[in-house]
Amino acid sequence: MAEKKIALSGTGETVRRNVKRLRGGMQYKELAERLAYLGRPIPTLGLRRIEAGERRVDVDDLAALSIVFGVSPLTLLMPEDGSRFTSSFVTGVPDREIAHNAQWLWGTGQEPLVVHITQPEKLQGEVALFQNRSRPLIEPREQGDLGDRQLDTNGRGLLRAFGFGDVDDKQGLVYDDGDD
Repeated sequence: MAEKKIALSGTGETVRRNVKRLRGGMQYKELAERLAYLGRPIPTLGLRRIEAGERRVDVDDLAALSIVFGVSPLTLLMPEDGSRFTSSFVTGVPDREIAHNAQWLWGTGQEPLVVHITQPEKLQGEVALFQNRSRPLIEPREQGDLGDRQLDTNGRGLLRAFGFGDVDDKQGLVYDDGDD
């Protein structure tokens, strides 16, 4: 007996739209090659199926797609805009659409997506608890965290492979070497 496919929910639909948007004019073949270079191959048919909503994106796909597109994983998971005047469904909240600004505040760990209390005096405590559980204390990067060794082994080759030119040794900046 064939298994029934589960339709994409709100977040899956958002990811699908964002993959299509971020791919822009890039050919499926090029995107597939970039993903294969990262060790997360998705054939061109699989990419077409993602954009058509016929294939789900798992978390490993999401991370690799984020790297290829040069964006945060949140960019794929969250709506394209952060407007309070537009809304869409979020997986796990099936009964109503959520404003896009609220989705981004939730995704960035600033506010809960849905508040479950009716007493305004307890809201600040719920928000503080949410923030504490959602975001670790993030230490700033040290000056050498993105040093030449990392750029040599990862950054330069990856940037060159993706057609972003070269990296300036002193500043770590990407520049176009004009060889195209």
